[in-house]
Order: sequence, then C-alpha cells, then structure tokens
Amino acid sequence: MKKIVIFLIIFGANPVYSADFLVFPELSQIVTRFKDSNKIQLISGAISSILVHEASHIAMLEINGTDYNLSWRGMSGHGERDYQSDMAGFVGQNVVGFILPRKSDFALGYNATTFLTTVTYPLRIENGDFGRNGRMLEWSLASLAASVNILRVEW
Repeated sequence: MKKIVIFLIIFGANPVYSADFLVFPELSQIVTRFKDSNKIQLISGAISSILVHEASHIAMLEINGTDYNLSWRGMSGHGERDYQSDMAGFVGQNVVGFILPRKSDFALGYNATTFLTTVTYPLRIENGDFGRNGRMLEWSLASLAASVNILRVEW
C-alpha cells in the first residue's frame, strides 16, 4: 500500500503529468470534476461507501448467525471465513452505488471510493486465499460492477 501512495504522490507532483494532460484530455476533465465538486458531499460519499461496505459484512454475518467481534482494526472471532459475508461488502457497495443519482457529488465520492477499494483489494488482503474458492472471479465481477458505477457518474 505504501508503494501505491508513493507512486501517486510522485505521479501527481510530476509537472509532465500535472500539466494540461495533452495526451489524455479526458483525464483533465476528470481532475476538473473532482476539483469543482462540493467537498463535503464528496467526502460524505466516500465515508458512506466504506460504511456501507462494512455494514454489508455485518448484515450477512447476522443473517448467517455467525459470531464476530468488532474493533477499529476490523472484525474478528468468526472462525473460518464465510463466503457470503466476505462478498457482501462489495455487493452492498455496488448495489447502493448503482441506485445513486448520476449527477451528485455525493455519488462521485461514493463510487470513486467503491472503485478504488474494489480494484485494490488484491493488494490489501493479508492472507493468501485470493486464488482459492473462486475469489478471483468474485473480485473480477465486483471490479466490473464498480467500473460500471464510476462510469455512470456524470463527468
């Protein structure tokens, strides 16, 4: 994760890329959309995306009757990883993101956060079960849904 942050800082600070984006004018439009957005709505959308993700995990754990403990570091104590509760986070995020209006800054923050958290998932997981139990397929489908949602936002 640290490498990604360092790359983004260097990439954003480089005058070649931060100029007019002559090579990719669409990128300039995206940057402008974020700069011109209502920051409170944008940040509220981003926080809501994370809360919906975690609430979706909790809802599925409750539905399945699984014991768990919540802390600032995440959930623990539910024994073996549960397939349904694992996927519930991405499903919940993307369903809500699809329902949101296209023109709002809240939706921009929500769907951008959903997109970033989904596509970076393989870089953030701690255990090595990504290749097992169809998780690669699940992640691919969730990434596709997040991509559709971010492209639905009016830029």
